[in-house]
Amino acid sequence: PIDYASLGFAVVYFLSLFASVHMRLAIVEWLKYCMYFAVFFIVTELAEEYKFRIGILWVIVVSGTGVAFLGLDAAAGGHVVGALNQLFKVLGASQDVFFELFKDNRIYSVLQYPNALAAYLMGIFFVTLGLIMSSKRLWVRAIAGGIGFRLLVTFAFTISRGAYLVMGVALVIYIIVLPKGSRIRGVAYAAALIITTGIISIFYADYISNPVGNEHKMWLAIAAGVFLSAGLVTLIQYIVKYLEMVNWKVYAGIAAVLIVGGAALAIYLYNVPAPLELSHAEGEADSLKVVTRSVVLQPGSKYALEYEVDSSVEGDKPYAYSVEIYSRNLEHILAREQGVKLADYSGKEDGIVKPEDLEFSVLGESRV
Repeated sequence: PIDYASLGFAVVYFLSLFASVHMRLAIVEWLKYCMYFAVFFIVTELAEEYKFRIGILWVIVVSGTGVAFLGLDAAAGGHVVGALNQLFKVLGASQDVFFELFKDNRIYSVLQYPNALAAYLMGIFFVTLGLIMSSKRLWVRAIAGGIGFRLLVTFAFTISRGAYLVMGVALVIYIIVLPKGSRIRGVAYAAALIITTGIISIFYADYISNPVGNEHKMWLAIAAGVFLSAGLVTLIQYIVKYLEMVNWKVYAGIAAVLIVGGAALAIYLYNVPAPLELSHAEGEADSLKVVTRSVVLQPGSKYALEYEVDSSVEGDKPYAYSVEIYSRNLEHILAREQGVKLADYSGKEDGIVKPEDLEFSVLGESRV
C-alpha cells in the first residue's frame, strides 16, 4: 500500500500540470516527486537486511546534519558556505551555489524556506531518536545524541511557529507508539535533547540576533550543546533502570502537567507579538538590514499599520529606519518580484516614538 501511495503522489502532481499557472515550475515539482518515488522504491527493494536498513537511516540522518550545519554556519558568518561557493566556482559554477541560507534572523539553509526546513529537520530528529534507541554501542548513541541536538537547535531557529505546534503533537504520538518496555527510555532520550536545546538556545538567541562579532560564541554554544547532549544520552543508559522503578502514576501526573503547560505556552508563543530588532555593531559599515513579513489582507479594503519604534542614529544619516508596504499579486509571487508599493515612512527620531498610523489600500488582485 505504501508503494502505491508514494506512486500516487507522482500521479497527482502529473495531473496538476494541466491546470498549472507556471508550466516549467510545475514540471520541476512533478520531477521531484518522480525522483522521491524512485528512491523510495529502490530502498524498499534493497533494504532486506537489518544492517542495510540502519545504514540507510544513517545516510538520511547524516544528510540532515549537513543541511543543519550549513544553516548554522550561515548564521555564524557563512565561512564554510563561502569556501564551498569558491570551490564550486573553481569547478565551473558561474554563480554562488549556496545563498540566502540565513535571513531575517531565521535559518533557511539549503531548502530556502524555513517552514519546509523545520518539517524536514523534525522528521530526521525522530529518525535520530530511533537510532539512539536501537543502537547497542554507547559511542554510537553519544554521536547520535550530538546530532540530535544540532538538528533540534537548527529546527528551533527556523522560527516556524506552526512547526513548533506540530512538534508538540508529534512528540505525543512518539510517546504513544513507543514499544512497551522502552517508553521511559525513549522519553528520557527525547527529554535530554529537548532540555539541552532549550538551555543552549537561551544563550544562542542573543548571539544569532546580533551575529557580528559573536560568531565564535555561536559555535562555542553549539559545541557545548553537542557535548552536553552526548553526555546526557550516555548517562541515561545507566540511570534508566532506576527511572523504570518509579510508579507509572507519577509519570502520568508529570505528563499531564507538561501537556497542559506546553499547550498554554504554545498558544502564548503563537499569539504574542515579538519585537523586531535590527542593529549595526560598533564599527560595522553602513548597510541596509531588511526584514520582510507577509500577511494576507482583503483586496480592495483599507488598513492602517500601527507600530512603535525605539531608534537611534549616529552622524548625519538620512534616516534610522524605514517601513514600506507592498502589494504582490500572483505574477509578482511567481516571478519573485517586490510588487507595488502602497505606502512608506522613514524616520530618524531618537528614543521611543509612535509615528502616525501608516494607512494604505489593498489592490484588487493582491495575494499578499
